[in-house]
Amino acid sequence: MVGLFVLLTSRSLLQAAAALPLDYAALAEALGERSSDKCAQAEEALRDAGPEALAHVAKAAFSKLPEPRARARRILDAWNWPTRPLVERLGSSPNCPVEFQAKLLAEALRHPAPVEMDPLEAEILSPEKHLEVQEGVLAAAAALARLPAQLALAELAANLADADLPKYYTLTAIGAIGTETGAQMLLSFAEEDSTAGWISAPALGKLGHGKILEAALARSQKRIDVRRALKEDISVALYNHACLLALAGRLDEVREPLETALREGEEADATWARIDPDFRALRETPWFQEILARYGGYGLRRKGQDR
Repeated sequence: MVGLFVLLTSRSLLQAAAALPLDYAALAEALGERSSDKCAQAEEALRDAGPEALAHVAKAAFSKLPEPRARARRILDAWNWPTRPLVERLGSSPNCPVEFQAKLLAEALRHPAPVEMDPLEAEILSPEKHLEVQEGVLAAAAALARLPAQLALAELAANLADADLPKYYTLTAIGAIGTETGAQMLLSFAEEDSTAGWISAPALGKLGHGKILEAALARSQKRIDVRRALKEDISVALYNHACLLALAGRLDEVREPLETALREGEEADATWARIDPDFRALRETPWFQEILARYGGYGLRRKGQDR
């Protein structure tokens, strides 16, 4: 009887312990334990806990120590970071300091999907599916706009300084912040960066359009001229130039570069153009509908990939 009582008591204690809330801060610290078993157990517990532990995992993801940093990254990958629900949870968490929020959100703008998508997958997926994939990244851009502007812009400036980084989402986040500093960042980018054609309606956001668009159009035309001289494919560069013309209100000038891009290039996409917010003012125009019908179909790339 005594043995049975001890067994039942032990089971009760284990069940009670299992019912207690996990100490996420302690588990996140345990990701850096010397014992690999303890590290693995902490990683598993945090992964299984799900987004409830996000704030603590976010901090661990920027640890100066490689082991907890790598384990935290694996947890984030297992949760499919960034998705809109995860981004919104991070932004509402009182346990995650804003500097870690800014770092992780700015990093989310470098998320590979759909930019580095397998060509076959890109061929199969509809534009609506692409937009769904982008939701989490765009949510991260909006969340950055709710953080202190100076902090957020510092992280975004680091993104723009990366020569190999597709910058479409970073520009979108800068536009959402909408400060004078952000406007200057966009203007400098438009004047100096060869991928100025990536500036879009979301990127302009709350910022003044005039000088930024004028600079972006000039830089975009230079890119087209250089690529044409090198006999390289210019379809995406032309497509992006058409977008800039539409944003500038020069609607009569959009048709030629857009139609040439869709007719002659393999990388511009009429199906994407149909839902591109940059062409919102043209959607009911007969000639616009006509060329979309003529060149409909799925291309292998999307706006923001013209390297």
